[in-house]
Amino acid sequence: MPGIIVGIDGSDGAHQALEWAMKQAAAHHAPLTVVTVHEVPASGWTGNPVILPPDEDAVEKARHAAE
Repeated sequence: MPGIIVGIDGSDGAHQALEWAMKQAAAHHAPLTVVTVHEVPASGWTGNPVILPPDEDAVEKARHAAE
């Protein structure tokens, strides 16, 4: 994948990494890919994911950080 890839998890360090990656991508005219993970709880019995209503606050926070 060409360009700069940065992962964010909501921490202060991730926010700093995102700021650095945005500056580098702009300076080098490179595409920027931002990756975030939303952990899904798993069933203790089967290990299958437990599907819950979306966590809108976390999704909006990640979207805002990526923008």
